Amino acid sequence: MLLLLVDTSHDNVDFGCAGVANKVQSLCLWCKFFRREEGLYLYEGIYATRIRSRMKEDPPIAPAAAAHPQQEEPVPPVRLNRRWQLIINGGVSTVKICPSALKIFANKTELELAIQKNVHFHQHGGNLHSIEQYLNSHMQSTLDRLGVEFSPKDDLNKPVPNAIEHLNEYYKKNQIFRSALFEQRWINVIEPSTSQRFFAGIGPVGPNCSEPVSFSKGTYEEKSLCVEKKSKTHDNGGGERNDNDDDVDNKECHIVSIGSNDQWGFEEEVMKTPQLRGCVTHTFDCTLQNNKPKRKPQNDNVKFYPYCIGSEGQQPPYVPFDQMWNLTKTKQAPKFLKMDVEGFEYDVVINSILSSDSSIWPEQIMMEIHWATRMVDLVWMPRTRTAAELALFFGVLFNRGGYILQQVKYVRGCETCLEVLLVRAVC
Repeated sequence: MLLLLVDTSHDNVDFGCAGVANKVQSLCLWCKFFRREEGLYLYEGIYATRIRSRMKEDPPIAPAAAAHPQQEEPVPPVRLNRRWQLIINGGVSTVKICPSALKIFANKTELELAIQKNVHFHQHGGNLHSIEQYLNSHMQSTLDRLGVEFSPKDDLNKPVPNAIEHLNEYYKKNQIFRSALFEQRWINVIEPSTSQRFFAGIGPVGPNCSEPVSFSKGTYEEKSLCVEKKSKTHDNGGGERNDNDDDVDNKECHIVSIGSNDQWGFEEEVMKTPQLRGCVTHTFDCTLQNNKPKRKPQNDNVKFYPYCIGSEGQQPPYVPFDQMWNLTKTKQAPKFLKMDVEGFEYDVVINSILSSDSSIWPEQIMMEIHWATRMVDLVWMPRTRTAAELALFFGVLFNRGGYILQQVKYVRGCETCLEVLLVRAVC
């Protein structure tokens, strides 16, 4: 099955299936009309033969390379038309790419492909396949960590070096009836304390943004975000204006910083960054003595609030995201949200940020993800988060919030941490 896109924006004559076949040199044996949107025709076609002797060797439309070693399967064809409608396996669903995302990515096609990859991973079973491969690859290491060995019956003093591989080969060569296998053979895989746990579950990463900005490079406090790409301008007789942006957003720029511990390096970096000149940083922290910061920069663009982010039903100083944002008395959604809450991010994102009205969801989220924490207030503190839980969490971020991962950074010295930058791509 192949999706054909035929641009007829300069063709005033509608044409049917036969016309499409002529347009593509009779490559299409059968066509089905889907819809026309602003001069764009979408057809579904089946190739009659291996025309030009290349069709079988050609990659599928919009192939998606695996973001991580666990994701090696091809991504099925998905197209976005000019109205941002997602076409998946012949079905049509409305998807609106956020205007703010279009402004920070130089290549719109790469952004569309990134959305396609996320649809495949978070909605079409890519996450399940990734977790399966990840767990399968750690069966042997689980036996090794537990000190479990397998030895042939005829020589118990010579354990096989790779028991899982040996058993798989044995099952293939010998007809083993299902009734002969007992529950004792099952393995509860022990997940490794490495970055593999993250990369099995988080999903695709990318594309690169056109204007990346990093703070405190090479340090533990390094943060990254994307700013709007510079637009060409022209003079229309009344001064310069953006050439590609008739619908310019309000120039207000607001940044939310959750948690400070009276450390203001992030806010100071924002003030020094030319691309963020004029941005107002709203810093929230309810843990300071007497609710008074001692080191806050003396600048009107840095504002402090003695509150912490919480969920609905909690009492001040813990407030949900919508009430927190109301305290700033601003109308625009925040450009950026910076958050490092040491394991509370799961509850904060799902039960506070994504439970608020979507009109105030941040355009970008910089946060640290943890699969283990020392925060004793968290019920799950004694255990670790699994790769499957990470997959579910990032699935909520994409399926509910429209967020895709633009960048990840494995935090040196903190094997349980991953610094991520999320961009709201689908509105």
